[in-house]
Amino acid sequence: MKTIILVLGLCLINAASYSQSGNAKMDAILKQMRNQNSKGTIHFETKGTSVTDNATLIKDAKGIYVLGSSMLTGKGDGSQVHLFFAKMQSGTQPISQNKDANATAIINGTGYQIKGIAMLKVSGKTIGGTFTGLIYEIPNGKSKANVVASGKISGSFKNLNIPQ
Repeated sequence: MKTIILVLGLCLINAASYSQSGNAKMDAILKQMRNQNSKGTIHFETKGTSVTDNATLIKDAKGIYVLGSSMLTGKGDGSQVHLFFAKMQSGTQPISQNKDANATAIINGTGYQIKGIAMLKVSGKTIGGTFTGLIYEIPNGKSKANVVASGKISGSFKNLNIPQ
């Protein structure tokens, strides 16, 4: 799982360095990433680590909203979080888990699956909110997370443009 996240991140960063990818779906995602304002941020705390980073919100080809840290800049200390939501509207929503996407975090080089909820607040064309949940370690070389929680995660995000 950690490998998949790292490869996805590298692909997004690599693709962002070109004006077009040649793939219509990837071009649409890149356009969304470029249209994000530079004020979007995410802060999260878990396992004794506190991270504040740039954040990006995109809508993938299947209509799932992906909120992630360091997706466009490639900056940061290697600790990242990627959350998935079915819709962008004010209120409490689950952090999505399905066969195509699991919310994940990488903390100090270890991958975790996140299960939790978020409180979203839409203001015009932007969104912010908070999230909390449990993290489940994804052992090296394994595709599934442990069934026993490894700890808690909580955080907040703000000033993110909602993709149309």
